[in-house]
Amino acid sequence: MLDSLHKLDQATESSFSTELKRLFPVTMQLKYKTIDPTVYFKIREHRVSTSYKTKVSLRGYDPGKCNKGNHGKLVMVKNREDNDKLLVCAEENKVYLWKPTDGSNPTGEYFNPAYDCSDALNKISEAKDGFYWIKLSGNIPKKAYCDMSTDGGGWVLIGRKTNAVTWTVPSNNKTVEPFGEPHWSSSLGDAPIVDFRVQLATQEDFSATKAHWSFRLKTKRPLKNLLMLNEGGCGRLSPGIGNISYVKDLETNEIVTTKFRCSQFSSYHSKSDGFGWDMLNNCLNRRCSPGFAFHKKYPVQIDYSGAFSYSSSGNTSGITHESTSFIGCENHKCCGCFGPVGGKKNYCGIECRAKNGGTIEKNVYTWFWVRSSLPKRVWNKCMEYKVTVGQGKVVWYKLYNGNAVPVMGRCDQNEVLLNDGIVVVPDSAAAQKVPPVPGLLEYRKDTKKLYVRSNETWNVIGEDKKLNIKLEKLEKNVAELKTRLGSANKTVNDHIMDKVQSTTSKPTSATATPTKVRSCSSLYKSGERKDGVYTINPDGLGSFKVRCDMQTDGGGWAVFQRRQDASVDFYRGWQDYKNGFGDLNGNFWLGFDKIHRLTKSGQNVLRLDLMDWTNDTAYAKYGSFSVTSDGYKLNLGSFSGNAGDSLKYHNGMKFTTYDRDNDQGDGENCAVSWQGAWWYKSCQHSNLNGRYLKAGETSAKGIRWWHWKSDNRSMKKTELKIRPAGF
Repeated sequence: MLDSLHKLDQATESSFSTELKRLFPVTMQLKYKTIDPTVYFKIREHRVSTSYKTKVSLRGYDPGKCNKGNHGKLVMVKNREDNDKLLVCAEENKVYLWKPTDGSNPTGEYFNPAYDCSDALNKISEAKDGFYWIKLSGNIPKKAYCDMSTDGGGWVLIGRKTNAVTWTVPSNNKTVEPFGEPHWSSSLGDAPIVDFRVQLATQEDFSATKAHWSFRLKTKRPLKNLLMLNEGGCGRLSPGIGNISYVKDLETNEIVTTKFRCSQFSSYHSKSDGFGWDMLNNCLNRRCSPGFAFHKKYPVQIDYSGAFSYSSSGNTSGITHESTSFIGCENHKCCGCFGPVGGKKNYCGIECRAKNGGTIEKNVYTWFWVRSSLPKRVWNKCMEYKVTVGQGKVVWYKLYNGNAVPVMGRCDQNEVLLNDGIVVVPDSAAAQKVPPVPGLLEYRKDTKKLYVRSNETWNVIGEDKKLNIKLEKLEKNVAELKTRLGSANKTVNDHIMDKVQSTTSKPTSATATPTKVRSCSSLYKSGERKDGVYTINPDGLGSFKVRCDMQTDGGGWAVFQRRQDASVDFYRGWQDYKNGFGDLNGNFWLGFDKIHRLTKSGQNVLRLDLMDWTNDTAYAKYGSFSVTSDGYKLNLGSFSGNAGDSLKYHNGMKFTTYDRDNDQGDGENCAVSWQGAWWYKSCQHSNLNGRYLKAGETSAKGIRWWHWKSDNRSMKKTELKIRPAGF
């Protein structure tokens, strides 16, 4: 029938009646007997008058129901480009559906919506940026603007702003247009998202983009749960976008960090407050006329912060944090901020202050995009492989944009490579379509096996259960090798120690210390009085370097923490605090492995020296100090000093880092909440490994020692040091 309608559509006005009788049986002719040829051709020429009486209905985008009762009905609708389209209610495999009479089968129309923008892109190979009908968040088609080009395409526009202020942007169920009224979409709240993207420009033109980044989420979540609190790397007091796998700079198409944890959106508010971060989540799922910063019951603005940002160098950005790029408001101050193209420093300070040559703009335009699935052309954009030709010469070839004909050369550095990952196919038939790229991995769902491509064939390299067994065996082998290597290293070190101790003489300077020296205190007793870096061996298990303080309070101190400027980041993971980091002549943490070796043989005294930004100094001293090998549990003795006791609260606690939560915080990781690493309880009275803040800045996330001056001033300098009791 569709073929007949298509031929009828090609008829001339004079031959219409003849073609109608020739192409259709009598029963079908009766259905169309009221069609006046003149009317039909006026319809086809898009000049329909409502005064004509015809069985061709005129509608907007929705053609209405197609069922047995209106089988054969003609309807004129608007397509996604707002041009007229003639449809017929046809039967296909006992299913009634609307079909264009011109024989086309377009995706992304109201009568044939795509699931999302990626689905439309998969089905329309030459899809362009524009409006498409999708069913991303329910069964009713929604008109959405799709970006089909950026980072592989498949993006849905869900929000737009025309200035830096975030809290005045309403949400409604209208389609967000790239250059239309500023608002958030409220009709896609249930849509699962895998990517969230921010595009910032200084003019209302995509070509004026100055900052452009996306977050790849670790797991899909509904858009209405975009912002989170106390999960996914965002702390108990730091609501924002978390659970991030990586951040991609879309100006350079480069993944700039895989360690980013949270883009803090606003200040803390509980869900029961009815405004702030949770209100924005709600606004993404229902209409909100005033915006997220206003109380839902009263037209009163309560929040003055709300921002989107990222950092290439840090793991948290946004409110109270520095950022590489930033758009929004912090504590009444609103701006867009960015650095040079490809820059990886933090160019945006707290409260819209530029740093490192960053640019602050008040008049900015922002677009917000999401992607719910990855279009196929993201993973098959460029594939490369190499072959060996005559005399051992290696030649590279690439397959580009699904083209089956290889071209000599390699993919560009920033292009997506298929054989960076695994191709997942449902069955053997689909596997036949995978290009023969050597080294490519393919997982088939029907066999639950993993294959690798050799030059000519696919070879099975593992099944689910077998892979797990092999992995366990491999891990055991690695553990055994580590044990053997450790024993070998100990034997070598002992041998070297014997040789060194038998040949070295008494030290004459800080750079010529024999490894038989056990501690800074023994160096002091031998006559050394110069502060500096020395080599010691406290337990005979191998030597290491340590900084010795030979002047303070009688000298003989081994310094294990020192902070004097912002050049070293102390917001680090467990492994760094275990092994140590920094420069012994500058800022450093000695490392718990070494601290434990220094304290395990007997009772030690702990001293903490503090200096604030007014150059006032204070100290705290504890009669005993040790850390256990399991979790580095803190054990302290009696307190003395003039700084107040801000460590007593932490006594008996294991050490906590952002990736090892040993605190007693109620559902939070205190290291994440307070941007440090410490013996947190729930949470802290001291935070000497917190953020290094500038003069005049106060925050409990800084280098804090509460009981000295009973405030949140951050220290300028700190040192933590130990020496044997009774020295």
